[in-house]
Amino acid sequence: MKLATALTLFCLLGQSAFAQEEESTEIEIVQESSDIELGEGFIAYHDSSTFNYGLKTSDGQIITQPIYSSIGEYIDGCFIVVNEDYLSGIIDVNANPLVELSYDELLYDATVKAYIYNKEGKAGLMSKNGKPLWNVSYSSLAPFIDNYAVFSTEDRYGLVDQSGHVVVPANYESIMQFDSKYYVVLSGQHMQVYNLKDQSLIIGDYQYLFLSFIDDLFIASKDGLSYGYVNGNGETVIPFQYSFAGQFIDGVASVIKTGEEEMININPKGEELKNSQNY
Repeated sequence: MKLATALTLFCLLGQSAFAQEEESTEIEIVQESSDIELGEGFIAYHDSSTFNYGLKTSDGQIITQPIYSSIGEYIDGCFIVVNEDYLSGIIDVNANPLVELSYDELLYDATVKAYIYNKEGKAGLMSKNGKPLWNVSYSSLAPFIDNYAVFSTEDRYGLVDQSGHVVVPANYESIMQFDSKYYVVLSGQHMQVYNLKDQSLIIGDYQYLFLSFIDDLFIASKDGLSYGYVNGNGETVIPFQYSFAGQFIDGVASVIKTGEEEMININPKGEELKNSQNY
């Protein structure tokens, strides 16, 4: 009886070990497989010997050998590719080069349906064929948010519109946030809000200032601990009684009162709203 029990236990342990080995093997196979779906039936397939990627179709047709360190998603009939020297270019669906591998950085910006490039310290906007869309370039260019993007010239920051026209000159050490009417900058140890139209100062001298997305209402904090909402004259609209104060979405902001943990919702008057979704 003891022998039978021992044999049964041995068999069970053997089956368990086999199952674990089989499971481990499957996991290893999954980990080694690094193929990436790029969209529209294209795949970046991984070569384990070179650690590079090539391009193929979902039915296995090889388009290019694994010569790239990365291949970006399918966008408008082409792909951003990066070589082992970390230089970027663009190829079409047949792996024909549209833009030579000579750029320090390429990024597709869906807002303007064009490519942000950076090459030898110059940044701007170009088409998928490498044609510059502006007659100017800057030190850096961030992706567009609606009509504007942050740019820099010699470590100072401003805003440009989609035509490349400077809307806010590069006079600031950092632009933290903006919308269609205001922009927020960091100046020394304090943050300030400016009018986008004429660059006039709206309000400043707070440790933290953020747009609330309600006209003439800003999230503010003097010490980084207590937050409230102020208007452009610096008058307190909603008291500094929150450890967290969010932006307004559809007239509702999520906040947490100082000393509490529960998140509640308020309207632009600071009145608590019951049974509403947190933002």
